[in-house]
Amino acid sequence: MKTIQSVSDLEEVISEWEAKFFDPGLGYPSVWYRGQSRDLSPQPGILRPKFLLSCDNDEVKMHPAGQRLWNKERTFNRQFRRMSSSLVPARLDIVSLYFLAQHHGLPTRLMDWTMNPLSALFFAASGSSEDDGVIFVMNPKDLGSFAEMRDSKVEDVIKAVFDDRSVPFESTIIPLLPDLYAGRMLQQSSCFTLHTPPLWLNDQTLSLQDEATYSVTPTAITNVTKYVVPKEAKLTVRLMLRRLGITDATLFPDLEHVASEIKSAWRLS
Repeated sequence: MKTIQSVSDLEEVISEWEAKFFDPGLGYPSVWYRGQSRDLSPQPGILRPKFLLSCDNDEVKMHPAGQRLWNKERTFNRQFRRMSSSLVPARLDIVSLYFLAQHHGLPTRLMDWTMNPLSALFFAASGSSEDDGVIFVMNPKDLGSFAEMRDSKVEDVIKAVFDDRSVPFESTIIPLLPDLYAGRMLQQSSCFTLHTPPLWLNDQTLSLQDEATYSVTPTAITNVTKYVVPKEAKLTVRLMLRRLGITDATLFPDLEHVASEIKSAWRLS
């Protein structure tokens, strides 16, 4: 497995992937990157172990085992909609509200990717120096056609996870290109995969081992390649990225992350 220990190593990976396109110097080659500070299977928030285990809490055990995830998820989304009402623009549409929930850390079916490989490297080199980081790379066209936030298919999925309507589609993964408004999404060249919800858990998403135990299977995305950022290289990589202007403050343009970047530069965090 190829390791990435410097920006030049990342450049080699970029060149290898972009060489697969007809003219890599023309337009924007369709390559997406995802950086993680730990080597875990890439999954959206509600398909990660912490959320799945919460589906065995007493308040959802009255539901059939296969529906617990579904019911817990809708409860989260409804609570966010109700409790955020005074903090968001009036009559904000449900799709924008869902992206806002993702933006602020609520577990959703959206998984973050980026078209900026340096941004992915930053996230892979973050976190504990006790863990290897990883970068996942893929061609999103392997998943099918791109969708946009205003796409009716996207609206159907997101509306379904807020209410009791039935789900008129199989479990799939949709590559999603959002509008890049000023802020994090623009700075990070954000794109997403939207993991559509089956009403019942199935082998495409989760394995239901018994009434109390869930385990996550690998994300069903074809042609994904993983590259490791060794834990001992993280500090050096972060220094390289700071020299190139890739920092907390530039990827998260708010005062909290300006302060975080200053502390990081002086190794106070």
